[in-house]
Amino acid sequence: MSKRITVVIGKNFGDEGKGLATDYFTGQIPAALVIKHNGGAQAGHTVDRPGQRFVFHQLSSGSFHNVPTYLSETFLPDLLKLPEEAEAFRKVNGRAPPILIDRRCRLTTVFDVLLNALTENERGKARHGSCGMGVNETVIRNRNPEFALSLEEFASFSPREAGLFLEKIRTGYVPSRLRELSLRMRDGGSWCELLLDRNVAYNAADAMKAGLGYISIIRDAKALLQETEHLVFEGAQGLLLDRNNRPYMPYLTPSDTGSKNPFDLLKACEIPYSRDNTEVCYVTRSYVTRHGAGPLPHECDREDISPGIRDETNVENQWQESLRFARHPGGREFTFAVEDDRKYFGDAQNREQCKGAKVSLMVTHLNETDGKILCTDGDAEGMIDTGEDRFRSFFDRIYTSATLYAADIRN
Repeated sequence: MSKRITVVIGKNFGDEGKGLATDYFTGQIPAALVIKHNGGAQAGHTVDRPGQRFVFHQLSSGSFHNVPTYLSETFLPDLLKLPEEAEAFRKVNGRAPPILIDRRCRLTTVFDVLLNALTENERGKARHGSCGMGVNETVIRNRNPEFALSLEEFASFSPREAGLFLEKIRTGYVPSRLRELSLRMRDGGSWCELLLDRNVAYNAADAMKAGLGYISIIRDAKALLQETEHLVFEGAQGLLLDRNNRPYMPYLTPSDTGSKNPFDLLKACEIPYSRDNTEVCYVTRSYVTRHGAGPLPHECDREDISPGIRDETNVENQWQESLRFARHPGGREFTFAVEDDRKYFGDAQNREQCKGAKVSLMVTHLNETDGKILCTDGDAEGMIDTGEDRFRSFFDRIYTSATLYAADIRN
């Protein structure tokens, strides 16, 4: 069996088109598995088909091809929300593909979501840009062995034991976490009413138990990945939101958004990778967006990009407000984050000497910018026809998208 590996990564602050890219790559080879490896239910990846549209959170963006979704050890599943997403997709597609979850995954609970929402709300104008979905709180709680909760452990609980464990989080962990955050129970209004209600723990435990009926627990990741012909890693957020991108602290996500998780998993599963079978595709709009608080270099008004931009997924909301816009940095700065990320699979400056993988670029939303990549040092026009040097000298392949549909992607 000839193994093929594709890694899809957002080049900027998220919302680049990773759902579109994943839909495209899973359609190339039928025997695929999509691996989601960072973040949790806060991701929102849109896939459009003629007459169909779905925003994926925990299911993969390859689901229209009916390929299985695998949530690897570094993903943070929310079993309470998963059934709703699976049923919503079933109504659109007729069926939901298999959902496989690594036994070691750390689970998000309703209390992580409530603490996250309360904290972000109390920050007021000093918000960090959180989605309010509990991802950071899940990471922090799971550092405490007394309150950590893996999928394998939760699956072993009886319904009563599950309720008691969540109640232990509510009564034993939540008060101390609020003190760490310099918050009091009475500060959070309706959020705190839920934190004070013991029924929330038991109701949430029942819902999470029901969520187990939608998944298969994977106890041997190595066997799963080794027996699959085409592995597609679907990243969440973007490179500039990586937890180690310290110049942008604290406006980051608490996970590794680049190549680290995929290549760590390939090494752990003893799966060889090279330029012959592996491609890392960095996805970007023809301009840059950011949803939420934090620095956005070269920020401009929507109208300076294109007056006709319509984004049905990234609508204004109470957590991240409105989508923001910017031009790409010019010159070599365009690829700085990609160059840094390449250390996980090959650090050669010359692309031909990068032994670990081919490196590609996918540019989406070109219809909104007349086919140009909008940069601060001028617009890269007709890059495929002219072989625009700044892109061709760095990337092995360039994909372009000027519609909502994967079938129209060109390279």
